[in-house]
Amino acid sequence: MCSGPLRDWADDLLDEKHVREDGFFDPVPICKLWGGTGLVSGAGTIGVVCFDVSSLMGRIEKHINVLNILV
Repeated sequence: MCSGPLRDWADDLLDEKHVREDGFFDPVPICKLWGGTGLVSGAGTIGVVCFDVSSLMGRIEKHINVLNILV
């Protein structure tokens, strides 16, 4: 089960508004997985998918922030 700082981090990244604004993923299936049976409830494969998506979104966000500093 996902809890503590990891849960907060993933909740922020997988928030429907955040996913929609980033524009890289369709927020509907991601939010269904995360809010329904994803990492929050500790579901195996679904949890891994949600973690992979949140990790990728975190990396994208980090690189966008770096590019904004350089511009």
